[in-house]
Amino acid sequence: MYKVFVIGKSKVGKTTFSKKFAKRFDLQHIQASEWIKEKNKDLDPAAANYRSDITSRSIKELKTNPNSCVDFIKWKYDLTKPTLIEGVRNPHDFYNLFDYKNDYVIFLSHHSKDAIHSAFDLGVDVIQEITSFLLINNLIENHIFNESFNTSDSVYDQALKAPEKYDITCRNEFYKIK
Repeated sequence: MYKVFVIGKSKVGKTTFSKKFAKRFDLQHIQASEWIKEKNKDLDPAAANYRSDITSRSIKELKTNPNSCVDFIKWKYDLTKPTLIEGVRNPHDFYNLFDYKNDYVIFLSHHSKDAIHSAFDLGVDVIQEITSFLLINNLIENHIFNESFNTSDSVYDQALKAPEKYDITCRNEFYKIK
């Protein structure tokens, strides 16, 4: 079965988009960061230093077990169901979860110059290079949806209400994104 990966840097709107997309297409929704949040319930997401704290704890855990995220997702979720995985930013995780013969990728990017980035955001660039390599070498079809979204826009709603505007075409039970 296929997976849809929603990839983007911090604060681009992955969660907002993913919730709507998963609901619209009846996909199981997984947040890639769930594994580290589960292990660090003592951290307050509203705290000013939450992002740096969760990032440093992620790095510490990944030094011990590089497969922490992948292992957690495979343990907790049934990946034989149509699934949306939101927020993979570690190229290792993407490489181990992405099946280029069956899966899809949606990249979201910032319009804002004031975008906030974490150390993991560099991984998004690597994931884009991996998918570009696969595309250039005809190992995947052109199904990468590379649209910039601004959370202040209604583009999310527009894309979901009028998929033809965004070149989303039907393939079996899912919409293939060109």
